[in-house]
Amino acid sequence: MSIYESATTAIRDTVKWLTALLPTAAITATVVVVAPHLAASLHASSSTLDWLGRHGLLAALALAALGSITWLLVTSQRVLTVEPIDLADLQVKPDPSCEHAPNPEGNAREDLAAALGAGVAMPYFFDKASYDAALVEVASADLTDPLLEARTTRLAAAGEAIRQWSVHDRIQGPFTTFKWAFVLACATVGVFLLVAATQLGAGAAAGPTLVQVDVNDAGEQSLRHTTGCTDASASTFYLAGGSWEAPRLLVDGPGCAFRAEWKPLADQVEVRPTATP
Repeated sequence: MSIYESATTAIRDTVKWLTALLPTAAITATVVVVAPHLAASLHASSSTLDWLGRHGLLAALALAALGSITWLLVTSQRVLTVEPIDLADLQVKPDPSCEHAPNPEGNAREDLAAALGAGVAMPYFFDKASYDAALVEVASADLTDPLLEARTTRLAAAGEAIRQWSVHDRIQGPFTTFKWAFVLACATVGVFLLVAATQLGAGAAAGPTLVQVDVNDAGEQSLRHTTGCTDASASTFYLAGGSWEAPRLLVDGPGCAFRAEWKPLADQVEVRPTATP
């Protein structure tokens, strides 16, 4: 295995691992960190549109994270599908009218010449001129020439070395793009998880905590129907679970059932911590 083949294999293995790692980690973190609070937040909202109206930034970040992971998959696919150069391009002068020609100016391949000069095909050939001359010799050789097999073997070995070099050379651009895509995907997923944990999980209560609650008309009706409480303004509320946005409240007041519990919708109440004396 040549140094070029080893380097190319290392690059592709790195891309495979990173491509598998990031989506897996993102999905796991989303399920563990975001999903429970997201379910509670959606349940506390009167509708999906109401939730989107209050969490537009979070929804936008989720789409950005999904888009960045998609771009990561696309760039990794480009790295993994790089093919070696067609050996015909090494001996045929490219057509300058072809938009995708290796060298649109129609000159000899300077990158290959530099690679051969640097020893890519050693010890068989030391420069492109000797390689081109060997190609001509084999193409015009008599089939009974006793040196034909040796010349063909040299060309085949050099050709394989050049193909390995060409893959390593061609993979550099897609690999650079992949690295930027990976950094962007990590950043967007990280920001999404941070904002999600802050917005959806903030204020989770570990036990009953006295809180101030402002209840609107819809909340008054829900409170009366659920707990029997007749006067929200004269009732005492304790945050027993959930979050500030999706609270689970214990209520004590006029008409309230014993150990009354209420789970209002987000648009029915505003829950705040009590002021510290």
